[in-house]
Amino acid sequence: LSIAIICVLGIVIYSNTPRSPFQFDDEFYISGNSSIRNLSNLKAIWDFWPTRFITDLTFAVNYHFGGLDTLGYHIFNILIHIFSAIAAWSLTRLTLSTPVMKGSKISEYSNIIALFAGAIFISHPMQTQGITLLMERTVSLGALLYILSISLYAASRLSDNRVRSISLYTASVITTIIAMFTRESSITIPIAIILYEICFLKGSKALRWRYLLPFLIIMPLVPTVISLKPIPFIKKLTDSISLYDYIYTQICTRATYLRMLVLPISQRI
Repeated sequence: LSIAIICVLGIVIYSNTPRSPFQFDDEFYISGNSSIRNLSNLKAIWDFWPTRFITDLTFAVNYHFGGLDTLGYHIFNILIHIFSAIAAWSLTRLTLSTPVMKGSKISEYSNIIALFAGAIFISHPMQTQGITLLMERTVSLGALLYILSISLYAASRLSDNRVRSISLYTASVITTIIAMFTRESSITIPIAIILYEICFLKGSKALRWRYLLPFLIIMPLVPTVISLKPIPFIKKLTDSISLYDYIYTQICTRATYLRMLVLPISQRI
């Protein structure tokens, strides 16, 4: 029932977006991006933006089946957002069943709390840019994989079945790697998993490090790729704006996002 409610909310809220045209950076990422025109040319897709290869690959899939018709792109974005909300619902339920939370009074209401978490995630007004602006798929898809990685890790640590636990853990590591090549900020997933382990899961230090070490090993993947193959778009950006101005802009942007989390008004797009 909870999943059904989340799905209905997502479909209703974003039902007016599928025919929205390309906007702003969509022209650079999609309509004017020649690298996504040939789905079989993975090298061209990789070369365009290596650390966002997975996102660009999904754009190539959209182009392969629908060209520049925005309908398919929007449906894809909405589905990603719905699955992200379901993942948030699942992670909330898992968290409330962890050793640290299980004995607390709040865990008795895990189902309703998880439903509210999923409902807020899918309906929060701040999500609209990440869903409706098509190039922001890198954000929404990155969020899905981010939440999924932590959920799989939590499910693995909570499972009593050894085979199931290993399978879920392996899936978490693979999902983390995929996420890192969806959006660069996913490099922080190992840190999030470490914090999750410390805050919600009980175990000896030796056991913790055995689980956490593989995530720490894959952390340098993105910096290594960037150092070996600089991204042309980033070089163009750094040539057009000073590092000081860029950092200042990003700080102001983050402050706005934090404000909008609690007071989601005055959105301009």
